[in-house]
Amino acid sequence: RTITFMLFAMIWTEDIVAYFIGSRWGKHKIAEAISPKKSWEGTLAGLGGAIAVAVIFQILFLRKQLNMMEAVGLATLVGILAFASDLGESVLKRGAGLKDSSQLLPGHGGILDRFDSFLLTAPFYYYYWTFLKH
Repeated sequence: RTITFMLFAMIWTEDIVAYFIGSRWGKHKIAEAISPKKSWEGTLAGLGGAIAVAVIFQILFLRKQLNMMEAVGLATLVGILAFASDLGESVLKRGAGLKDSSQLLPGHGGILDRFDSFLLTAPFYYYYWTFLKH
C-alpha cells in the first residue's frame, strides 16, 4: 500500500508543483503547439517535487526496501515518464480537436488529465517493484 501511495503522491505533487511554478515563473515554453502552458521551469520544479516526495517516503516508510539513491533514481524516472505521458495525452487531445477530455473537472482539462501521467508510469512502477525489488 505504501509504495502505491508513493506513486500517486509523486505524480500528483509533480503536477501541482509544475502547475504553480510554471504559472508563476514559467517563461520558456516546451511545446506550445501541443501544450501551450507547459514550461521548462514548471517541468523541472515538478520533477523536484516528485524527488522530494520519494525522499520523504524513503526516510519515513521505505528504509528497508529502498536506499536513498534508488529513491531519487526511481522518482526521476517516474517524473520523466509522467511528463511524457501527460504530453502524449495532450498530443492525442489536440489530434482529436479537443481542449478538455470531459467537463467533470472544469478548468482541469477533464478527468483524464488527473490520470494521464499514470499511462506510462504505472506499468514501469509495477515492473520495478515486481521484478527488480523482489
